[in-house]
Amino acid sequence: MRCMRKFLVAVMLVILCVSGAERARAQAYNARPKLVVILVIDQFRGDYLDRYRDSLTSANGFNLFLKKGAYFNDCYYDYANTKTAPGHATIGTGAYTDGHGIGSNEWWDLARNTDRVISSVEDERYRIVGNFDDLPVGPPGTIPPAAARIGASPLNERATTIGDEVRLATGGQAKLFGISLKDRASILPSGQTANAAYWIDQASGRFVTSTYYMAQLPEWVAAFNKGPRVMQAVKEAGLEDTTQFYNMVGRTPAANGYELDFAKALIENEKLGQGQVTDVLTVSLSANDILGHQMGPDSDDEKQMVLSLDRDIDGFFTWLDEKVGLANVTVAFTADHGVAPIPGESAKLGVASARLDLDAFSASVNAALNKKFSPGLKKAYLLPTQELPYIELDPRAFGKMTEKDAEQAVVEAVPAAVRSLGAPALPPNNNTIVEGDRKYSESRVEPDTHKITSITATKNLRMHRIVPHPHCRMIALL
Repeated sequence: MRCMRKFLVAVMLVILCVSGAERARAQAYNARPKLVVILVIDQFRGDYLDRYRDSLTSANGFNLFLKKGAYFNDCYYDYANTKTAPGHATIGTGAYTDGHGIGSNEWWDLARNTDRVISSVEDERYRIVGNFDDLPVGPPGTIPPAAARIGASPLNERATTIGDEVRLATGGQAKLFGISLKDRASILPSGQTANAAYWIDQASGRFVTSTYYMAQLPEWVAAFNKGPRVMQAVKEAGLEDTTQFYNMVGRTPAANGYELDFAKALIENEKLGQGQVTDVLTVSLSANDILGHQMGPDSDDEKQMVLSLDRDIDGFFTWLDEKVGLANVTVAFTADHGVAPIPGESAKLGVASARLDLDAFSASVNAALNKKFSPGLKKAYLLPTQELPYIELDPRAFGKMTEKDAEQAVVEAVPAAVRSLGAPALPPNNNTIVEGDRKYSESRVEPDTHKITSITATKNLRMHRIVPHPHCRMIALL
């Protein structure tokens, strides 16, 4: 198990008041930095720094941490659900799922929606805030760019973040912001008291936020969105134009430079690091994850992404040194999770690997449960959208059966369901398939009015309870 965790886990590095002299570092624990930057590279495996060390030549890129910081290369996330949302929540709060409440990127909450899963940060009480008034309207039948969209918030995050604690300790004087291409990667590490969290509209690439934070975008954000930087990123990605910025630009190094330029604009316009107390900024770079899901960690594309990140980070911290002074900045760099090799590529080398057909798996479990509890019927005991390591049960199908008995029945059906799949056909490493939109799609439907409640999750197959919820059941498949 330890080897598996090391394979999946990301690396953490911390640099404390790096610029100047030994005296600055010697007093790091007593220092009062003007700015704390928590930099997350989504899906950045720890071994990348060793694999490409000879090619990492930028002074203020990864070498800023490797040569001038404290390098913790034996860090582990002690849980199975190493995904974007729980990983970012853990980075921000220092807690695991049983402490911060974020068990996955999305889940079923039948009290809020019976048709689809909800995301870890969507919140029907709020609306997306952006500026789309100048964008062209698509053909008949398409949703207008300015249509109302369900907003987002840290509603489900049940613990405070380090940024929250700084805000509390300073009576709200400290400023706290989050940035990412993804809403969850911006909202969860920054926390509940953030002045704002910004992420992009997936179609246009413009930065948006939620009415949880503000009623309209600041002038500087609106100017950034309507300025040349969006189209510059599109051109850098090798495109003429796109209405799929997240999928098409987001998987290229151009997206990292785009995010970091927005971070520079935020630091400058919000005057971070210019006050009498410590400000906090979380920046999660998403491009590495979007590409990694398509190409895997061993591709030439991934190597080029890492080398490009080295240059982009160098440019950002060189700028920050001039703007604020790195002697006044504390930086932590980590990742939310790692990534396994593409199954098809591993299989070519003889590694026993394949992709699990979750639809066929669910059908087999449902068939076994129907045979046991409802012969002759075709009831759906599992909810339609499944994502490991959890299996989500539909309590409506189980009726008055106790949760313990329902979960035990599913546990007993799992081994046969896996065996029934046989040896799946090995998929090609296909770089033309964009990452599944379901995980990151924004909802443009009008929200329902059901009361918002919490969810149920369990830590392992012994069904340890985290948060009781009558509307949805989840078990972990470890």
